[in-house]
Amino acid sequence: MLEFRSNNTVHRPVIEALALIRRYATAGNLTYYPFRETVPEHRGTSGDWSA
Repeated sequence: MLEFRSNNTVHRPVIEALALIRRYATAGNLTYYPFRETVPEHRGTSGDWSA
């Protein structure tokens, strides 16, 4: 089991996204996250990578 940490605010959205994935990892066949969840955005997910 890996634990990711960073005190760099630039990478904070990545750490938050990993925490979101961890919370729902055992949820079964989940296509979408629940409405109340906020999916973190990172500058690496802009442009062609954005939904």
